[in-house]
Amino acid sequence: MEKLGKEMVAHCRGLPLAIIVLGGVLATKHFIDEWETVHKTIKSHLKTINGDQRSAELGIMEALALSYDDLPYQLKPCFLHLGQFPEDFEMPTRRLINLWVAEAMIPTQSSNERENEETLEDVAYRYLTMLAERYLVQVERRSSTGRIKSCRMHDLIRELCLTKAKENDFFQIIELRDSNRKMELFSSPIVNRPVSIGRMRRVSVYLKDFSGFISLGTEECPPVRSLLGCSNNIYSVIGQELIESIVSRFKFLRVLDLEKIRGFEIPKGIGNLIHLRLLTVNSAWTGVLSSSIGNWKFLLALYIDPKTSAELIPDVIWKMKRLRHLYLPVQYGRCTRKLQFANLNDLQTLKNFPAEIADVKDLTTLPNLRKLVVQIPDDSKLDEFMAIFQPPFTFNYLRSLSVDTRMNARTNIDVAKIRSCCPHLEKLKQNRRKIFLKYQNTLQKTTS
Repeated sequence: MEKLGKEMVAHCRGLPLAIIVLGGVLATKHFIDEWETVHKTIKSHLKTINGDQRSAELGIMEALALSYDDLPYQLKPCFLHLGQFPEDFEMPTRRLINLWVAEAMIPTQSSNERENEETLEDVAYRYLTMLAERYLVQVERRSSTGRIKSCRMHDLIRELCLTKAKENDFFQIIELRDSNRKMELFSSPIVNRPVSIGRMRRVSVYLKDFSGFISLGTEECPPVRSLLGCSNNIYSVIGQELIESIVSRFKFLRVLDLEKIRGFEIPKGIGNLIHLRLLTVNSAWTGVLSSSIGNWKFLLALYIDPKTSAELIPDVIWKMKRLRHLYLPVQYGRCTRKLQFANLNDLQTLKNFPAEIADVKDLTTLPNLRKLVVQIPDDSKLDEFMAIFQPPFTFNYLRSLSVDTRMNARTNIDVAKIRSCCPHLEKLKQNRRKIFLKYQNTLQKTTS
């Protein structure tokens, strides 16, 4: 195997990315016949390199194609999905996993949540680590527990991704840019012509710096299931008319991700998108969510940026029985009634639970919570929160707990009491200060 390995490296002709990707492929091969197959393939792909730059580029793209062809079938759609993001875009793991699950890219048969405790999100994260191990994505940041927090894609890997996406009609990228004071619609570099988004199920829109309204035409777009707004800038701006058009015309949307987009209010008719699985809005949004969002019976993830100043959140969240991830603002305007969270049995992430306008006892009815952030306004609410940590009650799956108290609340929480009811707790914070980290000593030894 050593001889074969040296020969394959020699065929790479000193191309670093080809060598790295080859290593990722070989890391999954444990038998000599598998190495011989890879050797024949890599020799065939790279034999045309004659030393000039053009042939070297062709050769490396052939080698990268080998890494894609060698992927297990279930990883290929996840890899292709990454190509929707702009070049050199830092992709948060949380965002990727929620998108993959919402778009049903994780086979349900690969996860038996009742029996082996591995959720769809666990499988999605495992797929991401497999892509990283094959060097098809580059890990950008890791959490304090060593998990991947974000990743990027090498420009040549992304070029391969776009090529394969085009071959499979996987998605369409649309770039909106200013040309001679006129807003025009352009496709990505993989398609050198104006495109119609009506025939694509996944659309990724790249937005530059502009504030005007951009017309996407007047035709109906029933096939579109996923609309992803992207920008390498801090934020990009769209007009209210455009967002109104999207909500009224794309009636079968399952994914509406506007995390990097600002300059709009959420339309009242958004509750009519009854097939929605995921909605993401950013911190620039201020306004009212219509009570019609209670129609989202299939919603899996709702992300409202914590920095958002929401004027009103209606008490309909409890109707979203399939909800798995809920990210709420830190501050609220007016609330006509308390928010209810009881019996959301599938909920795994609850960020910024508002103890001021919700009953903390509702938390005891959420059996599958893994990550919880609680906003505590005063000492009395802190006492109510600590009172739920009483045996025999336990948060069996809780891994991360953050308790944020305001200035007029006392600073100390009972760590021992919390840990006694959270047997698998890995991280505990109060006011963003870590007061318990299960793997801290292990990580310190690893990095020392």
